[in-house]
Order: sequence, then structure tokens, then C-alpha cells
Amino acid sequence: MYANPKLERKPLSEINVTPLVDVSLTLLLMFIITAPLLQSRLDVNLPKASQSIKEPVKSIIVTITKDKVLYIDKKAYYVTSIGKEIERRLFENRQQRVFIEADAAIAYGFVIEVMDAIRAAGVPQVGLVIEEKTK
Repeated sequence: MYANPKLERKPLSEINVTPLVDVSLTLLLMFIITAPLLQSRLDVNLPKASQSIKEPVKSIIVTITKDKVLYIDKKAYYVTSIGKEIERRLFENRQQRVFIEADAAIAYGFVIEVMDAIRAAGVPQVGLVIEEKTK
């Protein structure tokens, strides 16, 4: 085919959006897949027991690391301030239960001290999170 020499060719001034949409959807898919992986818990070596109970949906989990640092939702607290934070959270939702997730290397006395601070906040029962033994 012969081109018509009388027609003047103009540069295309429109942006091709197909590659932009492809890259955007690929990035969105990557974020959707990796977002749940980023919401992992703190690294705590839990004690093991032969039987464990799955944690309920509505719960406050107090994590105690081997360095005796207390966390609730990845925010650090002192033993003296943990009771006030538990009271504040329970004021928002009285149906929540409180569980302690303590490292196996923590002294038993420190766990009892934390439990005592939580019970002083008005929590009648405090649960302990364990890891089930593999058979």
C-alpha cells in the first residue's frame, strides 16, 4: 500500500493507558497478598501444653517478651500503666476477654505481677495463651 503524500502526519498526543492500568493492577494485587503477612504478632516463644483453646474473636492480648516488656497491639506499656490501658479498652467494649501471651523464659513471678495489675483493673479472669505441643 502506498501512503498518500498529501496527508500530513501529526504526532500522537494521547497517552496509552493500557500499560499504566496493568502495572497499577499488578501493584494492587501484590499489596493485597502481602498486607496480611505484615500484621504478624510479636516474636514470643510460648510455653507448650498438650491441649490448647483457640482464642476468642474479641480479646485483648497482653504480650510479655523475654526482656519483660509488655505490649498491647505492638505498643509498649509499663506494668504500672497496663491496668489503666485495660480499663480504657474494657470501657469501650465490656465483652472483650483479656489474655496474657508470655515468653516461656519469663519468670513466673513477673507473669503473676502482670496478672495482678490486670485483675486490679476489674478483670475477674485472665487467660494464658499457650502453644499446642506437636505429637
